Amino acid sequence: MKKLTSTVVAIILFLFLFSVDAYAQNKKSSNKPKPRRQFITFTIDRLNTFPLHFKDFPLEQLTGTDISDYHYDGSYRSKDGKITVSDLRFRRPNRGLGAMLYPFGTKNGASLAIRGSYESLPLVQFTINSANGSEKYLLTDGRVYDLGLGVIVNDRPPGWKLGTHSFFLIGTGKIKEPRGNGKRYFIEGGGGVNTGPLGIELSVKISRNHLIIPRPHYFYTVPVCLRATLSF
Repeated sequence: MKKLTSTVVAIILFLFLFSVDAYAQNKKSSNKPKPRRQFITFTIDRLNTFPLHFKDFPLEQLTGTDISDYHYDGSYRSKDGKITVSDLRFRRPNRGLGAMLYPFGTKNGASLAIRGSYESLPLVQFTINSANGSEKYLLTDGRVYDLGLGVIVNDRPPGWKLGTHSFFLIGTGKIKEPRGNGKRYFIEGGGGVNTGPLGIELSVKISRNHLIIPRPHYFYTVPVCLRATLSF
């Protein structure tokens, strides 16, 4: 998990530095022909979602005790061995849709961006076994609707020549799930290449997901997302 956290931080830092460099390059080329402004981007998203600090959140929250590291048999255990967490499933592939709105249009350089999106949450399943019996945790049909605010930095040539962009967002969302709704907070960074209105984009989002069933708790997810984009 520490290695994954370091990788995510490194990716977001790289994207930020890329944005600064793109903005500086744009300042140098302000007299060149400019591309047509765009006002909205639609996306189709394919996500590969990773858990982050899953032992701490939510396992130790729900069991109320310290949990040891992951065992070779696929289970977690409390330090005293009285509680076992088994039958763990975490579905990584997920899907989503989104739209990024630029209220003042995009230009080469930095522009205001507002993104709304729909995502399916991972299927999460495990069983807590203790002296008092067994308790099953099941998140099977979680969906989340996010709204983020941030900045996008473009470096696009006119016409159908190859261009690049990067963005950074911070936002919140509502979780819908048959057993109880929740909320989440996130930061997201990404970038991609485009030619005319078409493009491909890669993003990384760090999300803190809050739920109230079976007891108030939260867990972190890190979806790495590949997107097909269409901009107007």
